[in-house]
Parts: sequence; structure tokens; C-alpha cells
Amino acid sequence: MIELIIKSLWHRRVQNIALLLSVAVGICLVFSVVLVQCGVSDGLIKAKERLGADILVVPSGAAVEPGEILYGGSPQNIYMGKNIEQKIAVIPGVERVTAQFFTQTLTEECCDIGESVRLVGYDPKTDWIVQPWLENIDKPQLAEDEIIVGGKVPTFSAQKIFILEKIFHVAAIMEPSGTGLDKSILMNIQAARDLAQDSANLQEVFAAQGTPADLVSAVLVEIKPDANILDIRAQIEALGQVHAFSAAETKRHIYDQLTIITGLLLMAGILTVIASIFQLFSRLYSLTLERQGEWGLYLAIGAAPKTVAVMIVTEAVLLCAVGSLVGLVFGYILYLWSVNFITAHQAFPFIYPSISIVLLIAFAIFLVWELISAIAAVIPAYRSSHIEPSLVMTRGEFD
Repeated sequence: MIELIIKSLWHRRVQNIALLLSVAVGICLVFSVVLVQCGVSDGLIKAKERLGADILVVPSGAAVEPGEILYGGSPQNIYMGKNIEQKIAVIPGVERVTAQFFTQTLTEECCDIGESVRLVGYDPKTDWIVQPWLENIDKPQLAEDEIIVGGKVPTFSAQKIFILEKIFHVAAIMEPSGTGLDKSILMNIQAARDLAQDSANLQEVFAAQGTPADLVSAVLVEIKPDANILDIRAQIEALGQVHAFSAAETKRHIYDQLTIITGLLLMAGILTVIASIFQLFSRLYSLTLERQGEWGLYLAIGAAPKTVAVMIVTEAVLLCAVGSLVGLVFGYILYLWSVNFITAHQAFPFIYPSISIVLLIAFAIFLVWELISAIAAVIPAYRSSHIEPSLVMTRGEFD
């Protein structure tokens, strides 16, 4: 029977390929968009759990988007006086603050990484962002020659790494968090300042702004539950020469942008799926007219009505199975391309779904589509299996 079904599908290959492509395009769009939305949702949840800051304060002259600092991990040499930390800490409604100092690995010749990566120096006395990672590795704090490596930083073959002419020991590699920490290397703030001080490329910057010991790159602020974030932001910016960004607003702005993009793609995918479902129903229903002679002949030579019905349903399910598999493969490729394209133009929190989640979503889509194809074949299967062979042979049509 299978051989007969395959020959039948091949005999009408033009119509079947058109239907197959319609199914594949719809599934491709839906699958890719669902995966993107899944990754963004997980990224936002992890970012909320691990970022732990309500306000991000950076120098007013920093030509960088807050989302790039929070989620991009792009190397930025931005600095302001370290006394800003204490000024922010005494503002009413501020729960706690911690400063960070950014520098970067600069060129591949100076390190083992192979690309420019942001180095984040954190203050172990005030930090609450990095500290949970130290609890995971049973360390009260990092030594001056120890680092924590973000999950998206190029991997290392050994537990030691050469950065800016200094050897560091890798204390831990972070799990993905959906934040800029994934693309950063974390170390004590004094170690980061020492690296920056010894960097010939940054001497011009420090000649204009002061020594690294007197500078910070960003201040992370956590406010009290009953505090007004807008009022605190205004007070921080009133200190002068700084910008204060709401982490929640930044996340919401980025998410709204992505929602528009993925929403449009999802709508296009759904419309394509609806069109392909309509085409599937109409195509299978037309079988009762196009192939009545064929089904009547099968019945005339002794085929059971059930056999004819099974052949029709199997054709529909097999055709849609091929279309579904093609759509899922290209949907996954489109998903990877979309994420790479969006991240190249916009920093946003994203965590790649695990293989098990991807396979589960793919299986669910495949199963739903196979169910739809089986339902679409029920009426043609019933009508064709109840053809009266003598009428078909004498009249060539149904009553």
C-alpha cells in the first residue's frame, strides 16, 4: 500500500509540492518565532533574577545605549569620578549601591581570548550582583589573580588565561543569565584598574579624566520597595554629568520592540498556516471529484472501503509530515539567523532554549499539524470509500 501511495503522490507532484511548500512556509515562520519568543522570555526572567539593580548610572558623555551595557557586553571605556557612588548612596529611597569599572582586552595579541571582551571590575565590599556566583564556588571573594568568565565568552582549554600581559586563574564559568555579564569577564575592581592603568592604549583617556583609582564606569542602584524611581532618577541626574536609566524601563522598551517584530512574523506565519490549512482541506476534498474513477476501480477489484479510506488519510498525513519536517528544519535555521541579526543591531536579554525544549516545541507543532491533516482527510476518505463502483463506471460521477 505504501508503494502505491508514494506513486500516487509522485504522479500529482506539482500540486503536492505546492501544498507541501505552503505547509513548510507556515510552520517555518511559526516555529522560528515561537523559539525567539521563548528565548526572550527566559532572558528577561534570568535578567530580572540576576541583574538585581533598579537603576543604572553612567557618565553623561557615554555614547552608549543602556541596553548595550545591561545586555550587550560591548567593551566600553567610560568613566566618571568614583565619589558619585557615595553621593547616590545618601539619596533618600536608595537601598544600596555598588560601582563597577570597565576596561577591555583590546586586541587578540594581548590575550588568549581572540576578540575584544569587556572586563568588569566589581567592588567586593558593596557588590550583590557577582557575589552569588562566589557562593556557588565556595569562595568569600575572588583573589586578585582570579576571574569569573561569562558563558558567551570564547571558551578556554585550561584554567589559566593570559589577559593584557597578566596570568589569571578561571574560578568559574557562569551559566547564561541573559545580561551583559554573559559576554564579560569579572574580576576585582582593583585588578581591573591595574590592567587599565598599565594599558598603553588607555593612557590618553586617563590623562584627560584622571587615574583609574579615582574612576568608576557605572553605578548600579537598588531602591527601597516604597521609593519613587522617577524621583530618585531625577535626584541622581541633578548631581550633574551622569545619566540614570531605569533597568525595568530599558527591559520593557527592548521587549516592546521585539514584540512588534516577532508579532508581525507570527501573524504572517499564522496567516500562512491558515491559508495552507484551507488549501489542504480544499485539495483533499477535490480528491473525491478528481480520483473517483481510481477509488471506484479499487473497490471494483475487491479493495475494502476501509482500505481506500486508509490510503487517503495516509496520503494526507504523509504529505503534511514531509512539509512539516521541511518547515521545522528551515524554521530552526531562520530562528538562529534572526537571533544573530537582531543581536547585531540591538542588545537584548536572550537565552537559547535547551535542545529538549526545542524538540518538544517541534514535536508539538508536528503533532498538531498531523492531526489537522488527518481531520482534513476524513470527509474525502469517507466519501471515496463509499463510492458505488457500478455508478462510477457507467456515469463517471457521484450521485
